[in-house]
Amino acid sequence: MNGQAKKIALMGILGALGFLVMLAAIPWPLAGFLKIDLSEVIVLFGFFTGGPSVGIAVAVLKSLLQFLVQGSTTGGVGELTAVIASLSYAFPLWVIYKKLIEKKGVILSLVIGSFVGTVILALVMVVLNYLWITPFFARLNEIGFILDMMDDKPVYTKWVISVYGPFNLIKGVILSIVYGIIHMRLKNSRLMEID
Repeated sequence: MNGQAKKIALMGILGALGFLVMLAAIPWPLAGFLKIDLSEVIVLFGFFTGGPSVGIAVAVLKSLLQFLVQGSTTGGVGELTAVIASLSYAFPLWVIYKKLIEKKGVILSLVIGSFVGTVILALVMVVLNYLWITPFFARLNEIGFILDMMDDKPVYTKWVISVYGPFNLIKGVILSIVYGIIHMRLKNSRLMEID
């Protein structure tokens, strides 16, 4: 099998696996509409084994499969948000790892990449939720308390930051630990040599 065929097969396999992992999402106790799932670990595995084309494809495929199999209660916004969140975390982590690996080694490169990916994930999701995702979702589902809060910008800003900031920071830390363990176990295996 040539390199391109391997990448396409990897996209399909990891996309399906990412979807299956999404099914095991755990609701965030402080806001039940937010869920922690480990599917970004699969996206990261796509980046590290097949490069950005595979990582991006896995992020899109897992959410597309979720949309097609389970439908959407968010008009597709939740699935699009999952893609944005995956890429906001995984892409910077992968880029930084690739840039630092020769100078800093595996562990430090993963730690720095994970830190930056986690911070970018949290910032992107706070800003997107403030400007677009939460207002759209609140209007779509007529969530009165959010719609009322949106009229009071300081209260709305504080609420968005206090809900989405900690959630995404903790999610990033969990993903980083899980992926770091997997990466360290597989770093010298043939699985990591597809790219």
